Order: sequence, then C-alpha cells, then structure tokens
Amino acid sequence: MVARKTVCLRRLGGNRKGEERVGRFFANRKVTKEKLVAGWSSLTGAACAGRHVLLIEDRSEVKFPTTAQRRRGPRLRRGKLSAR
Repeated sequence: MVARKTVCLRRLGGNRKGEERVGRFFANRKVTKEKLVAGWSSLTGAACAGRHVLLIEDRSEVKFPTTAQRRRGPRLRRGKLSAR
C-alpha cells in the first residue's frame, strides 16, 4: 500500500493473479488492521527517531450526494435521455 500509494486491490496486485493474492492476504483472519498499523508504526517511529516532526491531522470528509435515480443511471426513451 505504501509503495504503490493505493488501497485498491487491483492496483496493489498489479494483475489479476496479484489481485487474488492480495485479496486472500487481507481475507486471512490473522491479518488485522491493528497488526497492519502496528507494523507501519514501528517503521515510522524508526524513521522519525532524532528528528523534529510536524504532524498535521486532516479530519475533513468528502461526501458525494446522490439520489436513487442517479445510482441507476439515465434511461433512454425514444432515443432521448430521460430523467426516469
């Protein structure tokens, strides 16, 4: 995730076989978010040792309002797009 800068399984795997491999990895009961974060935290702690670090926290949320109609997509009627 860090090396490829993505959380998308398809991009993490690189190809279909890799996507399945990554999916099986995350589906494993022994793989937990706590263990993943702990692993990354130990690497981050070592990288920051002896340095001044500025931490900026962003808690903003992006919401994309949608309606049931837009989720279904536009419909064609007599060759024209209609609202329903």
